[in-house]
Amino acid sequence: MRSQPDSIWVQCLEGFAYGKVNNEGHNNSYDYKRGISIDILVMGASHMEGYNVQTEENTATLLSKISKFRVYNIGAGAHFLLTCFGNLQAAAEKYRPSKYIVIETESVKFPDRMLKMAEAGTLPEVGVKNRGTLRLILRENKYFKFLWTQMNKMIQTKSQQAKIKDTLFNDSEIMLSLIRQAEGTASSCGAKLIIAYHPRVSLKKDGTLNINDDSEIVKQFSDLCAENGIYFLNMAGRFLEEYKNNYILPYGFANTSVGKGHMNREGHRMFADEIYALIKRIEAES
Repeated sequence: MRSQPDSIWVQCLEGFAYGKVNNEGHNNSYDYKRGISIDILVMGASHMEGYNVQTEENTATLLSKISKFRVYNIGAGAHFLLTCFGNLQAAAEKYRPSKYIVIETESVKFPDRMLKMAEAGTLPEVGVKNRGTLRLILRENKYFKFLWTQMNKMIQTKSQQAKIKDTLFNDSEIMLSLIRQAEGTASSCGAKLIIAYHPRVSLKKDGTLNINDDSEIVKQFSDLCAENGIYFLNMAGRFLEEYKNNYILPYGFANTSVGKGHMNREGHRMFADEIYALIKRIEAES
């Protein structure tokens, strides 16, 4: 759910940052005007919403600076990969990105029930339509929004633990269909689709960094993308390299647990760097 247009945001619970959203309620350094030329459209969930770092430190702003492309960020809390797939056509039709659409995700593994809902277009809508309701008032209050987010994470974690075997590849045909549809939507506006994946991490007892994902599931998802014209970026290697060489973690803040929670400014820096590196490879091959 995006913020109220032109509103101020302040973050002190997970990182320390503040800023002002643009005229559409998105975390960009400039306003959207109908008809402006957008080179790269960035979609995703709260990591791309970017309220844990300054606007000039988030992925979209950094990517714009290093690439010299106009990047527009519509990341919003709880807009995970399947939600972004569902919103992709409307986003592509409105913003008409000419070069790339980048979808951020921290997971490529979903329960079958969610895949079936995504295929049928029945995933629960993120946000509230009826403005003025008590639920909307609570959601738009930053403190209550934080509480709602934490409770939602707890519920999702318990649900995932209960359905740990209910993975994406029980029904890969549905994911294949969703991937093909997403690629077709991006191509219809002349853009290439990049799915940028950043896994969770943790520190082992010996002090080394662990990537918390199922490498086989990630490889299968990557293969599905490659076979259907989608570029897949996996940040695991970069995260391991940065920690090995510099002891830098992509998640966590001075006021949170080590390596937990949202991307910090180093995580955003790495993410923007790797997206741009992939774009340069794609451009060189074109």
